[in-house]
Amino acid sequence: MKKTILGILFLAISSFGFSQAQPQGEFHKSILKKTEVERKKSKPQEWWNKGVIVFSKQEIKRLGTNAETKKNITSTFKDGDTIYGRAFMPKSIGQLERKASGIITRIYIDGKLSNFELLYSGETMLDNAWSSWSYIFPEDYPKMYDDLSEGEHIFKMEIWTDVPTEKTTTYVDENDKAVGTTKEQINRGQFLGAGEFKVIK
Repeated sequence: MKKTILGILFLAISSFGFSQAQPQGEFHKSILKKTEVERKKSKPQEWWNKGVIVFSKQEIKRLGTNAETKKNITSTFKDGDTIYGRAFMPKSIGQLERKASGIITRIYIDGKLSNFELLYSGETMLDNAWSSWSYIFPEDYPKMYDDLSEGEHIFKMEIWTDVPTEKTTTYVDENDKAVGTTKEQINRGQFLGAGEFKVIK
C-alpha cells in the first residue's frame, strides 16, 4: 500500500468581521522603518516586513512620539524590575493575509524555548483593529525568573499566529484506488515579530 497527500487543508479559524485599523503613531512608524533597514542588511527575507517588540521600565504609549518614547526604551533589566513591552506591527490583526484563531507569544531564554507561552484566543483574542499591544513582565509570566541562575540571561520573544489546520492523507493501493484516509492537526502559523531583552540576576 502506498499513500498520497491530497493537500486538502481545512482551516479551523474564527470568523473575522471588518474593522478599521488603528492609527499608528510616530514612534510606531519610525521603529518599523529603522528595523526594516537593519534587517535587510543582516537577516533572511522571512524576517522582513515583520513586527518589533521594544521594552522599557515604564509603560510605552501606543501613539507615542519619537522624543517621548526613545528616551525610555532599554533592553537591559535587573531581576525584580517590572518590564513593559510593546509590540508594533506593520499591519493590524484584521489585515493579516492568513486569518488566525489566535496569537501566540513564545519566549526563548538563552536560546532555548521555555515553557512560558501566552495565547490570545477566543474571548482573549486581540482586536482586529490592533497593530500594537502591550506586555508586562513578570505579571504576564509570574514564574518567569524563578529558575534563573545568577548572571546575564537573554530573553527573546517571538509572536506567531495560531492557525489550526486539518490535513487529510489518502492511502491508495497499487492501482491508485483509495483504501483509507487519516486526518491530523497541524499548525500553519505565521511569524509576526520579535524582540529581545537582557535580565541580570
